[in-house]
Amino acid sequence: MKSKTPTIVITGAAGFIGLELTKQVLRTTDYNILAIDAFTEVANEKELYLLSNQNHERLTVAHQRIEDLSSFWRNMMDKLSIDYVFNLAAETHVDNSNEDGSSFMSSNIIGTFTLVEYFRNRVKPIKCFFQISTDEVYGSCVNQYCKNEVGRTVKFKEGDKLNPTSYYASSKASAEHIVQSAGKVYNFPYIITRCCNNFGSTQNKEKLIPKIMYNLVKGIPFPLYSDGKQLRQWVSVQRHCACLLALMDESQKSDKVIDRIYNIGCYVFSNKEIIKMLATNLNIAYENIEFEVVPDRLAHDQAYHVDSSVLDSIIGGYSRSTFDNDFVTMFKEFKELYKGK
Repeated sequence: MKSKTPTIVITGAAGFIGLELTKQVLRTTDYNILAIDAFTEVANEKELYLLSNQNHERLTVAHQRIEDLSSFWRNMMDKLSIDYVFNLAAETHVDNSNEDGSSFMSSNIIGTFTLVEYFRNRVKPIKCFFQISTDEVYGSCVNQYCKNEVGRTVKFKEGDKLNPTSYYASSKASAEHIVQSAGKVYNFPYIITRCCNNFGSTQNKEKLIPKIMYNLVKGIPFPLYSDGKQLRQWVSVQRHCACLLALMDESQKSDKVIDRIYNIGCYVFSNKEIIKMLATNLNIAYENIEFEVVPDRLAHDQAYHVDSSVLDSIIGGYSRSTFDNDFVTMFKEFKELYKGK
C-alpha cells in the first residue's frame, strides 16, 4: 500500500456489513483500504483475505482488535494518508450481550474511544469519522404496532431521546456519545448512522433471515419468540453500504453534512411476515411450517421504526420495488448457497 495514496480505514471489515463496504469501496472508488478485524467466530476471514490477494496493491488486512491497537499498526497508520474511517467493528448479538456484556463494553465502547483518540491526535487530520450505530439505541416504539396512545404511527427521528434496553444497544449509544463529545470538544469531524436490520445472502446463519431460510429448506422447526409479531425495518446490506458511500461523497461537497446523525430505515415487517415471504418464495405453505415457540427475552423491544427522511433528502429514497428486487436477489443467492447442504 502506497503511503501517499488516499486511504479509507474500515474496522470490522470481515463482518457482514464491513465486507460489503470493502467490496463497494474497491469497486466504486480509487481509495486504498486498511481493513481491520479481530476475526471473531462470525467474521468471514477467508473472503477478506481473498479480496486482499486479488487487490494486494489497494487492500491491506490487519488482524487486530480496535480496543488494543498495537504500536505496529499505529506506526503504519501514521505513514498513511487517511481521509475516512468507517467504524463497523462491534459485538452485535443482543442475546449474547445480555448473558455476558463484557466483550460488548470492550469492543463497542473502549474500542470506539481508542479509535477516536488515535485519529483525533493524528498530525494530518482525517476528513470524517463514520460511527456505524443501530436503530436499537432508541428502544421500542410505544407499542408493538408502532402506534402511540392515540393511535398515531411513531417513527423515531434523529433528535429523539435514546432508550436502549440491552447491553448491546447501551454500548452502541455510549459509543455515539464518545464520538459526539470528541466533535464538540476537539472539532473532530464525524457522521453517525443508525441503520435498521440488514439482509443479504452472506449474513451469518445466527441471524434471523438466514436462520429462517435454512430451517425452511431443511424442514427444521423454527424458534419463534412469543407470537412473532415483533416489527423490524429491513434494508439490503448493499443499499446500506451505498448510503454510507453516498454520505461520504456528499460530505466532500458540503460541511453541513458532517457532525450529524442519520437514520437509515426502510420497510417494516413483523417476523411472521418475513417468514411468510420466504416460505412463499420456497412454495411452502405457511400453515405447514413447524414453530418452536420460545419464551420472549426480557425487555425485548417489540418494534423499531425510524424516520429516514433527513437521509433521503440528501441522497434520495429507497422505493418498494427496489426493496422487492433486493429481497428476491437475496433469496435466489440463499437457494444456491443451501443447495445440496
